[in-house]
Parts: sequence; C-alpha cells; structure tokens
Amino acid sequence: MELSAKWRAETALFRLFNPVRLFDRLWAQRELIRETAGQEFRARYQGTQLGVLWTLLSPLLMLGVYTFVFGVIFKARWNPDVPSNLFEYALILFTGIVAYEVFSISLVQAPTLVVRNMVYVKKVVFPLEILAISSLLASFWGSVLSLLLVLAGVVIATGTLPWTAVFLPLAYIPLMLFTLGLMWFLAAAGVYLRDIQHLTTVLVQLYFFGTPILYPITLAPERMRFYLGLNPMHIIVDHFRRFLIFGQTPDWIALGGVTCFGFLIFMIGYVVFMKSKRWFADAV
Repeated sequence: MELSAKWRAETALFRLFNPVRLFDRLWAQRELIRETAGQEFRARYQGTQLGVLWTLLSPLLMLGVYTFVFGVIFKARWNPDVPSNLFEYALILFTGIVAYEVFSISLVQAPTLVVRNMVYVKKVVFPLEILAISSLLASFWGSVLSLLLVLAGVVIATGTLPWTAVFLPLAYIPLMLFTLGLMWFLAAAGVYLRDIQHLTTVLVQLYFFGTPILYPITLAPERMRFYLGLNPMHIIVDHFRRFLIFGQTPDWIALGGVTCFGFLIFMIGYVVFMKSKRWFADAV
C-alpha cells in the first residue's frame, strides 16, 4: 500500500511537471482565460474618469519624475560618451519602466489573487491557476499600449522605426514565464501568509533599484557588474531597449539563458500552486 501511494504521488508530480500537458491544458482553457483577463483589465479602471488611460498615465508620471531628477538635475545621460538629448534619455527610461511594470504590478497583486476570488475557490471545476494568467495578461495589454508611445517617440527622434522591433515577442516570452511562475508561488503563499503582500511590495520596489533601469550597467562598480548581469530582469529590460531603441539584434546566449530560467520558475510555480490549491478552501 505504501509503495502504491508513493508511486501515485510521484506519477501525479511528474504529470504536473509535464510542460506539454500543461500547455495543452491552458490551450483548452483559452476562452475562459481570455474572458477573465478582459474582466480583470476592465475592473482595474472601472469607476475611474480616465479609464484605460491610467495605463499610460502611471508610467508617464514615473518617467516625468525620474527624467527631471536624473536628466535635468543630475544632467545624466545613458551613454556619456555618445551625444544625446533629454528626449532620447527619457525614451530609454520609459521603455525600462514599462517592461518592469508588467512584472511589478503583477507580483504586487499576486498574493491576494485567490483571497479576492473566494467565490471561485468553492467551485471544484474552476481552474484557479488561470487567475494569475488573467492578471498577467491585463498587465501585458497595458504595456503594449505604452510601448506604442515608445515607438512613436522613436519615430519622432530618428524619423524611422527600428526593424529590430520584430524581435519584441522574444523579450516578452521570458518576462511572462518568469513573472507567471512567481505569481503562482505568491498566490499560493498569500492564502496562508497574509503579510506576504506587504513584503512583496517592498521587495519589488527594492528589486527595481537593483535592476539597471534608471542607469546603465556600465555605471555600476566593476566588481558588481557580473552579478547585476545575472539579474533576469536586467536581461529582459535590456532586450526591450535593444529591440525598440537601439536597433540591436538579440544577445542569443543571454536571451536563451533567461528564457530557460524563466521556464524553470514557471514550472516550479505551477507545481507549487497546483499542489497547494487542494487546501485553499479550508484556508480562506
């Protein structure tokens, strides 16, 4: 009996770790995911006067503050050795902020995903794992709108669109995988540890300043550049800028590495969530 129970547990764990089975399951639920993601996107701005424009206003306000502090007061430029104006510097900052906001907004909301949707917890047939996907997709759609402003700014600054913008989906893939894996983990932990929401907010803010978004990695002390270069969000943000601002092709080794790492976090987060959700009803 013990061997049989152990074999069943190992088999169930293997099935959870099966990416083909996972993506097949998510594909079968695509209509439900699309519907809940739309509801999440609309709910974020329901009752506000500006509505979806807040998607653009939030990063623009952050951009204004950072550009004024670093670009006007400290006279900073992204590459001091290359002549550039304040507008180009602002575009670089804005692209990094938009990419990071997909990550930060999604993670800050993740610990309360299950608790805020208790009505679904009691429904055995409802796939709770799609709550994180829907929340992430809502952030993704907002970032696409913001990046359209970046492309418009690039056209104004240079008179042309960089052809490397076609690579942009390659930067989104590791961002979505890495973020979703962490969201699943935080959503499961948030059911049992309510303080994790506040801890996540603080850590996300600290991680923002620890990621080369407001400054190029070349300005960091040389002994720290190697460790900053291993930061998954640095590689992701760097590729957003490569594709949209600098007109550069991917660093295939770095991008491949962060995509594999993101996929690992994605699978681990999914397994943790699926193994935990059987006790959600008792916890909430």
